[in-house]
Amino acid sequence: AQRARFGLLLRQGDLASAFETAERTRAQIMLGYLSGRESLRWVGGDPTALALAHKLDTLRGRYHALVSRAGDPGGLMGGAAPDSLVALERQMRQLTEQLHLQQPEAVPDMEKPPSVAQLQRALGADEALLAYFDDGARLHAFLIDRGGIEHAALDVTAAEVARALDQLQRNLSRALAAGVDRAGPALLAPAKIILRRLWLALLAPLMARAGARKRLYVVPFGQLHTLPFNLL
Repeated sequence: AQRARFGLLLRQGDLASAFETAERTRAQIMLGYLSGRESLRWVGGDPTALALAHKLDTLRGRYHALVSRAGDPGGLMGGAAPDSLVALERQMRQLTEQLHLQQPEAVPDMEKPPSVAQLQRALGADEALLAYFDDGARLHAFLIDRGGIEHAALDVTAAEVARALDQLQRNLSRALAAGVDRAGPALLAPAKIILRRLWLALLAPLMARAGARKRLYVVPFGQLHTLPFNLL
């Protein structure tokens, strides 16, 4: 599986190949999002994958029911996505990624993602690319610039990031509901604390190298797509 290959390449110190393996897995997961349910045929008789697929189907049913209510004038107010929809979207994304990490090699072939060398040639002298990857056990970050590639195994779990994002989402929702003029320090201060924790966990480990760049391209993974990196 790609996850095992990723771990082996990291242990061997082959950061470029580990990054490229992560990017192929990322591309396969994206293909799964685009192709929908058909991409899950490969789960076969694997009990773990079947359990994940069943849970994903259950969450999809709940999600579509909420979406239908949101579009109903007598349903969720204003048709706006509530916290419950955001949470379901995050859970479905995590389950889909776990399914592809089980047997990603069974996903149809696709064009090969760009290599580290190709990315380095495309980056400017004052630019860097920061890419995240969740191998199913922990989060990883890769920083690529013209001078090379650096890796950090982040000291935070996906579950901890999910909790912080949920807290941030609830805090921002309350602030928006109260209005900018009424939000004040009571609502903004907790958000700043959460953002500071996320900065320390996700960005600080590579800032010694990335901080000198004028432009930083961030490539999130999974639930990190919902994180407003510009606020960190």
